[in-house]
Amino acid sequence: MLSILTEFLNVIGILLDWGSKILVPESMSSINFIHVAIWTPATISLLNGARAMIFRMLPEEQVFSPTMSASRADRETLAFLSSNPGTIQRHIRQNTSMSVGDVEGSVRRLQEKGLVRRRWFSPQFELTAEGKKSAAKIQREEERAELAAQKAAARAVAAAERAELRAEAAAERAELRAERAEARRVAREEAKAAAGPPRTRSRRKVATV
Repeated sequence: MLSILTEFLNVIGILLDWGSKILVPESMSSINFIHVAIWTPATISLLNGARAMIFRMLPEEQVFSPTMSASRADRETLAFLSSNPGTIQRHIRQNTSMSVGDVEGSVRRLQEKGLVRRRWFSPQFELTAEGKKSAAKIQREEERAELAAQKAAARAVAAAERAELRAEAAAERAELRAERAEARRVAREEAKAAAGPPRTRSRRKVATV
C-alpha cells in the first residue's frame, strides 16, 4: 500500500514538473505558441476582472433624467454609431439632439439588446452585426419617409398650381362675361340714340252726341 502511494506521488510530481515546464517559459527566447495560446486568454480574463473591479470601486456617477422617448433616443444612437463607429458617449451627446440622460439610457438599452458593444479596454462603442442591421433598417425607413414627404409636398404644390390656374381661368371667364355684358349695354344705348326720342301718340277726341 505504501509503495502504491509512493508511486502515485511520484506520478503527480512528474506531472507538475512537466506542467511547470510547459506553462512557465525559462526565458523570453523559449516562449513558443503553446505559451501564447495558454496565457493570452488567461491574461485577458485577468485584465477584464481587474477592470470590472476598478469600475465597481469608482464612485457612482450622477444620474441624469432623459428628455426624449426611449425609441427616438435609440434610433438617434444607432444612426450616429452607424456613420461614426468607435465613438464615446460624450461625442454622441455633442453631435445629436440628445441629453446626457438620453445617451446613457440609450447606450445601456442597446447593449442589453445586443445591438451595441464596448470595444475592449476602451470607452468607445460600436455596433454589433444586429445593430448594423437595425441601423440600416432605420435608414431605409427614414429614406422612405423623406421620399413620401417629398411626394406629398410635390402633390401639394401641383394642387396649388391647379387651383391657381382654375382661379385664373374663372377670373378670365368672369371678365369676359362682364365685357360682353358691357358691350351689349353700349350697343343698346347706341341703338336707342340712333332711333331718336320716342314718338308721342295723340289722343283721339270722342264726338259727343
